[in-house]
Amino acid sequence: MNVGVVVLNYNNFDDTFDCIESLLRVTDVSLKIYLVDNASSDGSGQRLKNAFPNIYSIFSEINRGYGAGNNLGIEKALEEENAYILIINNDVIVEPDFLQPMIQILEDSDNTVGGITCKVLYMHNPTIINAAGGRINNLICTGESLRIGEFDDNIIETTEVDFLPGMLMLIRREVFETEGLFQEHFFLYFEDLEFSRRLHKKYKLLYTSKGKVYHKCGGGIQYENYTSTYLYYYTRNRFLYYIDSNQLYKLYVTLFSFFNSIWKTYLILKEQIENRHNNVFFKKFMSLWRGFFDGLTKNPL
Repeated sequence: MNVGVVVLNYNNFDDTFDCIESLLRVTDVSLKIYLVDNASSDGSGQRLKNAFPNIYSIFSEINRGYGAGNNLGIEKALEEENAYILIINNDVIVEPDFLQPMIQILEDSDNTVGGITCKVLYMHNPTIINAAGGRINNLICTGESLRIGEFDDNIIETTEVDFLPGMLMLIRREVFETEGLFQEHFFLYFEDLEFSRRLHKKYKLLYTSKGKVYHKCGGGIQYENYTSTYLYYYTRNRFLYYIDSNQLYKLYVTLFSFFNSIWKTYLILKEQIENRHNNVFFKKFMSLWRGFFDGLTKNPL
């Protein structure tokens, strides 16, 4: 039984190299790795292909975002008859034995279980949990990683979750065949929430602590970490995700997004004041509010 592994690269040779190298240390499961380069401008895609000539490399002509990039790899993995497909962020490092427990749980479960994720620890502090699956928090109009920031107590558990974090999800091939791939119009952020919500109409989603991986860039969002890209797409895509909600909740999402944007405006202004030589306020301000108005007007709630 083969597991197709999709690794998406965009201008990040070092992290992607480390991720693939860790995957190649997995020996108890037969892996077929699909590297997708999302139109990197720094030559990292070709460098990775040269570094790993025995894995399958796909080069996208343009950067169409997280969903479209991963879909290129998923389509190839489905074409080659992999029983399971693993989606993994390129800044994740895996333990050699992380995958077999997840496969075993899926093999032992009935077909109502569509996918599974495992314990994600911070790379910079591997005693602290970054994610143990996720839940939808409609109060703050987004998804939350479960047990984030908690000490790893090594409790063995397998539980149902609301969503599988996009940093790592193992999916049965028939799930993609029947329910479709990632929605590409999000470009970045909320794709994992939308995909999991779609799956939840038919399948259970599980988290297990029996496998461990390490996330390099999962330090949490603080105001100084906000990028213009994050501010635009996360703000816009909140509207996209909740587009089919009832009218009262749509109003709540609009009001929440408005006041959340005001709060983030204050935070990026604070950043500008604290770093006087770092002239980023205008760019971040424009990205944030363009995301709000694009979400509100182009995808009206």
